[in-house]
Amino acid sequence: MPAPEVISANDDFTDLDRVWAAERTTRGHSTLLFQPAAHIGLQPEHLACSRARAAQWASARAV
Repeated sequence: MPAPEVISANDDFTDLDRVWAAERTTRGHSTLLFQPAAHIGLQPEHLACSRARAAQWASARAV
C-alpha cells in the first residue's frame, strides 16, 4: 500500500521538516507543507489550498 498524501500546517517548521517533506515527495509520496504566520493563524486561503490539493490527489488516484 502506498504512503498516504500529507498536508501539514505549522507556524514553526524547521529545516528537518522541509527535508523530510522533500525526501518524501522525491520518493513519490505527495506532501504539502504550509506555514501560516504565527500571529495570524490559518486563513481561508490555506484551507482552500488544502482542499484543492486534496481534490487533485483524489482525481489522480481515480484515474
